[in-house]
Amino acid sequence: MLGVTPQGEYAAARDAAIRSGRPLLVLVGATWCGPCQKAKAFGPALRLRGVVVALDIDRDAEAAAYHVKSVPALIVHERTAAGGWKPPKCYIGLDAIAAFAKGPR
Repeated sequence: MLGVTPQGEYAAARDAAIRSGRPLLVLVGATWCGPCQKAKAFGPALRLRGVVVALDIDRDAEAAAYHVKSVPALIVHERTAAGGWKPPKCYIGLDAIAAFAKGPR
């Protein structure tokens, strides 16, 4: 979807985030969703913020685990100092994703 970690490679992206200590950014979208297609423009900025994986809500089983009701959605997983995961933050809609992408690095 964004030219980042290919769809369906959620586990590889999660492992890369763990190894690098960077946040895992899960962008959930759909091919039929116009705003999801516009979200592609934020790919470079999102990659500066963490490890990005794009999931298609209709094709990727991992997307179902997030119970996303509206796309596009960006789920941000950050690590704790102890090595666990903080509760995820969710940004719904193109405007919210744009604000996150343009936010502090």
